[in-house]
Amino acid sequence: MFPDSVENVQRFPLSAVSHNDCKSFIKSLHPKNRSTGLILYSDGSLEVDQQNTLLDKDSMIVLNINDLENIEYSSGRYNNRIVYQTLGLISLLSTFIVLFILLDAWYHAMYFNERLTEVELSATAAPLIWVFFDLNRGKLAKPAKLVFRQQDGTHKEITGKLPNSDSYSGSVFVMVTCVILYILASLSWGIERLPLLGDIVGVILGLAFILGPLWMIINYFRSEKSLSGIESYDIPNGLMHMYFASLTMFQSRRILLDNETKLESSEIEELKVKLMEHENIISNIISANYIFEAPSPSLGLIAIRVSTETIMKNCCDIKGLYWKPNARVTLRTYFERYSKEMPMDSKIKSNVKSIIDLGNRAAHDFNVDWDEFRLAVNQFCDIVVWYSTIQLLDESE
Repeated sequence: MFPDSVENVQRFPLSAVSHNDCKSFIKSLHPKNRSTGLILYSDGSLEVDQQNTLLDKDSMIVLNINDLENIEYSSGRYNNRIVYQTLGLISLLSTFIVLFILLDAWYHAMYFNERLTEVELSATAAPLIWVFFDLNRGKLAKPAKLVFRQQDGTHKEITGKLPNSDSYSGSVFVMVTCVILYILASLSWGIERLPLLGDIVGVILGLAFILGPLWMIINYFRSEKSLSGIESYDIPNGLMHMYFASLTMFQSRRILLDNETKLESSEIEELKVKLMEHENIISNIISANYIFEAPSPSLGLIAIRVSTETIMKNCCDIKGLYWKPNARVTLRTYFERYSKEMPMDSKIKSNVKSIIDLGNRAAHDFNVDWDEFRLAVNQFCDIVVWYSTIQLLDESE
């Protein structure tokens, strides 16, 4: 319990981000241009978010915050704002032309042999406009970047979105919708004329409906996710959040190296002893071991929140409260379900709500102070005591 160094403590995720140098939707369909998911863990490791039995654990690590010299963030910038925004607007409008004019023209041409009008013929240039902007938008602007500068002089960059990406994302959605509708219409047209094609499509769809749910069930039973909060679906995501998370950890490490602390060692020992009275519970909650090893009050409070989530999940399991395999459950979900169906002390309710609010603020804004951390630790101790009674009642039954 409570090791002397953070490196000996099992960790949990703090922030996630998707990195991709390719800014073209069309090019990203190629496997080599796929996005790479990255997760920042509480021990300072930034790792690739995927499991591969052919790779060693160390090969999944991109860098460690503890080894950095500096962290820099730059927002997305235009090379030529007027050209970029004009082409972006035209590209978005072109997708609606495809949706409302071109699709209807293709449909009537296929099924009713109608000839395209001059307006519809002109509309055939709309998808080409979108494709042109998609392939070249990366040359017209620079994406947001998060730069990690290491002590040996090297650096690594995580690239985010290009500026004004919301309208582009909307155009991608509309264009993908158009392509799907066109494929469905074309299949229907082909099936009417080629019965064999209809049989093939029917077999493929039938296998998909049968094998899809079966694959989900198999993955559910093969899952080896930890009960320490790593399975939580509310890990904050985004380049800006990754910047604040890594910067908070980086700066907090520097404070510890300078022997600056906001809690007296005697007070820390007192709180540890209070939790150690229930070592049989705490020792089974991975994230609880990090509470007093966290370099900042925000990171410590995140550990408290994750630990509380594990306790509430276990309480729900003890009382037979379960969710569907694909349900996205969080601390709030566990708490609301349990408090609704089981009697719960009002003080414990208030403590859990407080930890939810403080934990959310710590995870997103990293602005929790040591007084709030101290309050959360005491509230967590009360929750652990309450949880121990739930366990005893379950064992007696």
